[in-house]
Amino acid sequence: MGRVKVTRVVKAPLEKVYSLGQDIYSFEAMCPNLKKIKVMDENEQPRTVRSEWTVEAHLLAAKRSLSWVQDETWDDSKMCCTFDFNREYKTEMQKFEGCWTFREHPRGTEMIMDVDFKVKHPLVNGPIHRIIDGIMKKNNEALLKGIKKRAEKS
Repeated sequence: MGRVKVTRVVKAPLEKVYSLGQDIYSFEAMCPNLKKIKVMDENEQPRTVRSEWTVEAHLLAAKRSLSWVQDETWDDSKMCCTFDFNREYKTEMQKFEGCWTFREHPRGTEMIMDVDFKVKHPLVNGPIHRIIDGIMKKNNEALLKGIKKRAEKS
């Protein structure tokens, strides 16, 4: 299980796209399997966010939920966000870490989402891993597409 890397170029200025990427409250409307994000703690300088994420998907003809607590650190000088799941909270997520990078591109701004993850569950085998990888990719692509749409619309 999985590493997912998705990219999207946005016809908008870097600062605008980076700012939209920090709007965690808008993510639920963009990601098809994301059911809830609850911000638990937020700080400025450096900008850090601790939030609880809940996703829901159909696996083996049944609806399954997975929740985890995620810590994010936004680095304005590098225009990126690093994230990792918080191990203090019990979850089936065994690994969830990555980096979301924003950089200038000849056509505007390029967003790169790179996520490395592993779910620990007795029923998760090869075919289920591929389904979960696909769900993760689909949701990350939807998030970047949603931010692109918002940035190019306004």
